[in-house]
Amino acid sequence: MDKIDRLIMRALPKVRIVERLRKDNPYMGKSCSELLELLSGENYQAPEMKTQEWDKFMYAIVHSSGEGGLTE
Repeated sequence: MDKIDRLIMRALPKVRIVERLRKDNPYMGKSCSELLELLSGENYQAPEMKTQEWDKFMYAIVHSSGEGGLTE
């Protein structure tokens, strides 16, 4: 096994995690402001933390596009 094969083997689990977060993610396609609104106090509708659904939610926030997105 050469160096490239070893690098590919190390990268595969990370690729699978990203695929899992993208697949059937109900939060993708929403703007960042819409997703952040789900986190607001009285109207809290975001999933519970430390769950797969939370991971999908956070992935969508980080990768949201359009107006109201996260900026530096």
